[in-house]
Amino acid sequence: MHLDRTGSTVRTHRTQNSIWVAGAIALLVPLAGCTATGQSTDAAGGKAGGEVSAEPVVLQMFNPLLENSSAVFVDQVEKVSNGQLRIESLDRWKADTGADAVVREQSAIDAVRAGEAPLAMTTSLAWHDHGVRSFDALPAPMLIDRPEVQTAVLHSNIASDMLAGLDGSGLTGVGILPGKLSIPAGISHPLTDVADYQGAAVAMLPNAVAEKWLTSLGANHRVFVTSDEVESGAIAGFVDGMTQVSADLETSITPNVAFGPRPVVISGNTAALAALSDQNRTFLQDAARSSIDIKARNDQTDAAEAAAALCRTGTVAFDKADPAQLAALRASAEPVYQWLREDTATSGFLDRIQQISGATPVDPAVAAAFDCPTTATSTTMAAASAEPTTTGSLDGTYTSSVTTESEGTGLPPENLGEWVVVLDRGRFATTRQHDQDCTWAFGQFSIDGDTIRLHYEGGGGVAPPNVINKSGEELGFHWSLYRNVLTLTNQPDVISPLPEGVEWNLDQVSTSPDPTVLNPQCPPPAEASGN
Repeated sequence: MHLDRTGSTVRTHRTQNSIWVAGAIALLVPLAGCTATGQSTDAAGGKAGGEVSAEPVVLQMFNPLLENSSAVFVDQVEKVSNGQLRIESLDRWKADTGADAVVREQSAIDAVRAGEAPLAMTTSLAWHDHGVRSFDALPAPMLIDRPEVQTAVLHSNIASDMLAGLDGSGLTGVGILPGKLSIPAGISHPLTDVADYQGAAVAMLPNAVAEKWLTSLGANHRVFVTSDEVESGAIAGFVDGMTQVSADLETSITPNVAFGPRPVVISGNTAALAALSDQNRTFLQDAARSSIDIKARNDQTDAAEAAAALCRTGTVAFDKADPAQLAALRASAEPVYQWLREDTATSGFLDRIQQISGATPVDPAVAAAFDCPTTATSTTMAAASAEPTTTGSLDGTYTSSVTTESEGTGLPPENLGEWVVVLDRGRFATTRQHDQDCTWAFGQFSIDGDTIRLHYEGGGGVAPPNVINKSGEELGFHWSLYRNVLTLTNQPDVISPLPEGVEWNLDQVSTSPDPTVLNPQCPPPAEASGN
């Protein structure tokens, strides 16, 4: 079971290796068959005469993208259909082949067209090289430059008109979901002005539209880069989503320069979708529409959390381009717009998106996420990073399963087992169960910037003596909370039990501290709560 950000249980979310895909269209129920009462069913699972089948229809979907990209749509399909229709998503499809995501997206389109599955989830950028230009307006330079504009566009009839561009290709459009905005992140210097790009090597995933803009800017577009190139300064920066930015590499983010979003297109094999009932086709379309706002909120929350984490490091600046720089960047994109307008449909989409953009008010909350000081080393930033974070920011209930595979990555063997960690207003309690071991510990914790310190007041249970924490011990970690996962790593300036480079990931199952979840076989004593 997996809980997504909406709090709903995603019942049919799968990784690629969970199902063997046959060559035929991969509906996971027969196109014709019998219900428990012996009445015939159509491909949608509806009985003759309009009655509802007891068995849901399950459609397989190839998703070469990350696991979380399909979660909202999978959940919404089950919700809007009241369980009559479900999606079996093969996330990170073909990832075990070693092919990069772009190649996998192209392969997913071809596989669904060939009838190997009824549905595919890919980014809109994968379609240009397949001869479909109807999505080319979405990543036009500086056009969709705010998340709220993207949401408004996808709620308009522009989305359905773009999906109609698939007609006659053997594929049918189902819906378009929001994608993260691609923004520039500089390594050697900020990427705020046209001059910053001239002669610079800039890395970006394949994107026919953005590549033309980088060429117009005088930059050298790169897809694959080595760590040596990055460390040597040969690569000036990246163009990617906010959540892909790393404080270990970039020193400057330009949040108001948009290379466009990477929306997610859900498409289906035309024959497979035609075999469904009208109701189930409607369920798919309704689920895609209802997913837009949910995914947009999730993406923006992720971006805001990533921005806050970068602010805390004090090493990354948010360098916004000024009005003159923005004007120069837009002027540099004119050759790209001339190329885009060679396609009549794309030209119309550009005009319609521009109208929506002008009519969509700025969301102050979205803009505020990037209000870090303009200089990473400014006294304001230094003061902000030095201020202690309230302990309440991490309050909640966490679980973690540390296996022998985890041990192979460097975690000490005494950490093996099923962990429960409860953080509550400066106090913590833990339990760990593994084979014959069952241990508990409790104490106080404090947070100072990105450091968390655990001050142990007691420990016990059934385990070798060197495994049980003792009163008076103090341990520390570097912490980050992202996408409901608390990651603890080695912090050099405190006593940290984790080897360098090893991560301990704990799933935040609830933002409410719940001591009843602690292992009942070896719970900490009553004084653990401090009450």
